[in-house]
Amino acid sequence: MGLFSKRSKANPAVEIDGIKIEYDLANEDWQFSHKGADFVAYSATFIIPSEALLSSILAATENLQPEMIQRLSKEVKADDGETFLINLTDLHAQDSFEVSWSSGKSWGDVGVDFTIRNHAITDESWGD
Repeated sequence: MGLFSKRSKANPAVEIDGIKIEYDLANEDWQFSHKGADFVAYSATFIIPSEALLSSILAATENLQPEMIQRLSKEVKADDGETFLINLTDLHAQDSFEVSWSSGKSWGDVGVDFTIRNHAITDESWGD
């Protein structure tokens, strides 16, 4: 290490109720995993959801997963390579969250975001 070299900074993290929430300095987002699901929020300020709200989000995602997969199958070949990420950026401001799907083996760089509000899909956005 040279005289003027800087060590890379560690990502700041907090742990609440056994959930480690980390701010990724490179991507400028908050990230955590809970009950097998990955969560992200793309905002400087992040209001941590309660356990009850996280459980509600996970239940809605699980209940809507067959519909999301059906919609995915209309545009791409659904296979065992799909993964999703739950985006909480608009959770408190717009009372909604997004389930972002990607990484299917036959998709290339395509992805889709399903906006969920009140346990229903309210919008679908495809992109690459």
